[in-house]
Amino acid sequence: DVDEEAGECLVPRLLLQPLVENAIRHGADPLERAVSLTVRASIRTGRLEIDVVDDGAGAAAVDWTSEGIGLVTLRRRLLALYGDRASVQVTTAPGAGFSVHVRIPAA
Repeated sequence: DVDEEAGECLVPRLLLQPLVENAIRHGADPLERAVSLTVRASIRTGRLEIDVVDDGAGAAAVDWTSEGIGLVTLRRRLLALYGDRASVQVTTAPGAGFSVHVRIPAA
């Protein structure tokens, strides 16, 4: 679900791929039921806002100090590219899915 204006924006390479891959690997694979995955993008107050949301397995928490290659690396890359103009927020709980909200300057 991408707004027309958001669809024209440039994003860093491999921004979405690890988020979608994580949703499949960690959200859907452990379950024996269908899992929904939604990707949304819109422009708000001059920023591109991207949401990747699943209703899969969820997690107890996110370890932002880990050396993992998914969320931690994405967050570090965005902070290096945009500084405090970028943010990555995660909402999750066991059995309640996983939601990642990314904000970067619209370009």
